[in-house]
Amino acid sequence: MSFKEIIDVPLNHQLVIQLPQNFVTHQKVVVTVEEVDASHQQKMDLMKMAIKDPRFLNDLNEVANDFDNLSHEGL
Repeated sequence: MSFKEIIDVPLNHQLVIQLPQNFVTHQKVVVTVEEVDASHQQKMDLMKMAIKDPRFLNDLNEVANDFDNLSHEGL
């Protein structure tokens, strides 16, 4: 199982990671910490907002329908 979370670095530079309940206890996990530049974080925030945008969802549905129609044409 994989889990990813972006966390702001606090003043004390200590992070606490709360794992989802479906992680198996008494197992080992690998923790990797890497800096995320602000532009990447902004892009991630915009993508999270896009999934609630009616125009984006409409466009997504149109593309999905176009591909669905193509798959039924027997190409």
